[in-house]
Amino acid sequence: MYSVGQILYMLLNKSRKVVPVQVVEQVIRKSIDGEEVSYVVLLPSRDGSKIDLSKIEGKPFTGPEEVRSVMMKNASDAIDKMIAASKEISRVAFGSVPDISDISINGSNGLLDSADNNKNINESLITVDLGNGVKGNIDMSSIG
Repeated sequence: MYSVGQILYMLLNKSRKVVPVQVVEQVIRKSIDGEEVSYVVLLPSRDGSKIDLSKIEGKPFTGPEEVRSVMMKNASDAIDKMIAASKEISRVAFGSVPDISDISINGSNGLLDSADNNKNINESLITVDLGNGVKGNIDMSSIG
């Protein structure tokens, strides 16, 4: 699966960082139950630490573009979930989810004048009752 000397890019589970490692050993263990292949990798540390690849809590990728693609998909999925949650809050709080292209505020340019905009942003936190004992907080300072 991997070659000795190959560089892998580990997407770490907890920190979501990308760390390069180098495959330095391929270990093949044969038994009655079959053959098992494992890899030892060199960490990018001053002391030259080596660790079994399976002990790293993360997913290995063979190239930076592969890990970039996965990270972009994860980010896109997270954004889609946030937007869906926002639409649900809008539906519950305001009774509908308007299409953004249908919104026109204070004239044809679709913008609030700056005094009104600053007043609304400074109101900071709004609590919305979503029903069934669930409440959502909207930080108005992050909208704008």
